[in-house]
Formats: sequence, C-alpha cells, structure tokens
Amino acid sequence: MKNSKQYSEKLKNFLKKSFKGRNYESAQFPTNTDCMVRGILSEFISEKMVDKCLKLMREHFVDWNDLRVSRNEEIISILDKAGVSPDLQRKISDDLINTLNAIFTNLDRTTLEELDEAGKKQAKQILDDVGGISEFAADYVLLFLKHSHVLPVNQCIADMLKSEGLVHPDSENKEIKNFVVRQITSKDTEKTFYLLRELAAEYEEKEKEKEKSSAKKKTASKKAAKKTTKKKSAAKKKAAPAEKKTEDKTDDKNSVKTPSKKTSTKKTSTKKASAKKKSSSTKSSEKETGAKKKASSKTAKKTAKKTAKKTAKKTAKKASAKKSSADSSSAAKKKASKSSAKKTASKKASASKKTGTKKAASKKTSVKKKASTKKTAGKTSKKASAGKKTSAKTKKTKKKS
Repeated sequence: MKNSKQYSEKLKNFLKKSFKGRNYESAQFPTNTDCMVRGILSEFISEKMVDKCLKLMREHFVDWNDLRVSRNEEIISILDKAGVSPDLQRKISDDLINTLNAIFTNLDRTTLEELDEAGKKQAKQILDDVGGISEFAADYVLLFLKHSHVLPVNQCIADMLKSEGLVHPDSENKEIKNFVVRQITSKDTEKTFYLLRELAAEYEEKEKEKEKSSAKKKTASKKAAKKTTKKKSAAKKKAAPAEKKTEDKTDDKNSVKTPSKKTSTKKTSTKKASAKKKSSSTKSSEKETGAKKKASSKTAKKTAKKTAKKTAKKTAKKASAKKSSADSSSAAKKKASKSSAKKTASKKASASKKTGTKKAASKKTSVKKKASTKKTAGKTSKKASAGKKTSAKTKKTKKKS
C-alpha cells in the first residue's frame, strides 16, 4: 500500500483510543457449517442483523442441507423479515446456496469435518480446494475456527478506514487487509475485527442519515421551487387581466372625444395643487412628528387626532373635487349634445325653406308660360281675322272690276 509508514502510526493510535472501554468475547459455533453461514452473512450485514437472520433460518429450515435445497425466493423472504435491504437479499441468497452446493459436491455433505484435525495451512488449502467460497467467508472461518493471523475486511470496513484517513484512498480491500494485519498481533485479531465491525456499522448509520437528510433537503427544495413557480404563474395570470383592463381604459379614453381643453387643464392644475398640498402636509407632519417625539405621550395623541382629521378633510376635498370634475365633464357633454341637436334642427328648417321657395318659383314660371301662350294665341287669332278681312276686300275689288 502507498505511504504505509505514515498510515501505520495513525492506525495504531486510532486502535489504542478505540479499544478503551470496549470488551469482546470470542464466538462459539456448534458446527463448521454454522461458522461458514455466519461468515457469508457478515460480509454484507451488521452483527445484529446476522443474529436475526440466523434465528429465523433455524426456525424455518430443518438443517443447512434444507437451506441448500430451498429456492431463492424462500431465503429472500426470511432476509426481508430480518430487515435486510432489497439490494443485498438476492446476493446473500445466491452466496449461501452456491457455497453449500460447492461443499456438498466435493465432500457429499454440508459439513467440513476435515477442518477439525487440520492445521492452519492445511485448513486454508482445504477451503481453496472446495472452491465457491468468498475470500471474506474463508478468512472468517480461519480466524474463528483455527485462530489464524487473518483479518476479514469487507467493503464497509474499507470505506470506514478510508473516511478516517487511516488507509490510502486508492488502496483495494486485499491491500487494506494485509496492511492492518501487519499492524496488530495474532492475539488481537479477533478483537480488532469486532472493533472494526462495530465502527463500520456506526459509519454506515451516519451515511444513511446523511443520505436521508440530503433527500429531505432535495424534496424541500423541489417543493419550494414548485411553490415559487406556482406563485409566479398566479401573479402572471393576475397581471394579464390587469394589463388588459388598463389597455381597454386607454383605448376608451382615446376613442372618447374630450369635451374641452379647459376641463383637462383644470384637472391637471387640481392634481398639481393636491400634490403640493400633500408634499407640504407631509413636510409639516414630519416636523410635527419630530417635535412630538420629544413631547409627552398626551400631546402625541392629540396631534395624531388632528392629523387624522386633516387627512379625512383632505380626502373629502379630493372626493368632492373629483365629483365636481366629473359633473363638469358630464354637463359639457350635455351642452355639446344640445348644440348639435339645435344645429341639425336649423339645417332641416333651412332645407325645408329652400324646397318651398323652389316650388313657388316653379309655380310662377308655369303661370307666366300660360299667360304668354294665351297672348300668342290671341295675336295669331287677330292676324287670322285680319287676313280674312283683306281677302274679302280683294274679292270685292275683283268683282267690281
């Protein structure tokens, strides 16, 4: 392992401090298979959970051969009752069945009786020959059955040592195992294993609490973000109709003709005067408040009443000014409508007069035409009578001749 000298001192000091006030007893197993099953479970879960699982398995199965023959679903249901996380249930059940099947295929039984009489090196060779046994489970059996100078290290122990800065962060589990074993004696192996298991369980609980708190913070931030988005959308919805109303008002103001410029100038002048009054009143009120703070509470109450009365009067004046301006604008509108009605009536009367004069003129022209025709007819009749007379005279003169 990298920088082993630096980490060795840290690890030794850490173990000395951690051993204070802690006592551990060596475990006892009725059979070799019990030790093997416990080692398989200890690789993935804590010691308390291992005790729960073993208790439920002994109640459910007749023996370990019955567990070997059982289905994965049956083992998973027991692990679920013990509280094992769903991510580990399938892995543990597969390791239990595979290990027991490997022992049975090589030895035609589920027990390892050869380990009782074998030495430490021979026991390790037997486990290697059987095969199908994980490195952690094999080290567990050698530590508690043969008291070998071996330390089982799972992923949780490795993560705890890395978090405490006792091991190089890039080191693997095998490197960590060999490094820790070199720092302790053979008598202290079981004790150090129990200690590291306990500290790893505490580290795992802390990590779970951190994950829960981070998940809660994420959910809280998501809820807050949703609330803000909802508020923004609601504000936009409220602002949209308000903007429409203002646009409609401006359109109506532009479409309606102003009755006169005088009313607008009056309104602006009244607004300016009211603004000046407001500014002067605010200045005076500020001065009065500065004086009132220095004065007693009684004078403050009196001045507050006076200012309230003044503000009420001002609001009443403003309301009356608004009403008068509205009345003046309505009166101007009425006058304009009356004047327009009078104009239209006069136009109609003048038009009717013109039509009457035209009719009279036409009548006169017709009468004149009739009189002229009568005169022309009389003249023509006179001429005809004169011609007749002349013709008769001529006839008479001819006869006489």
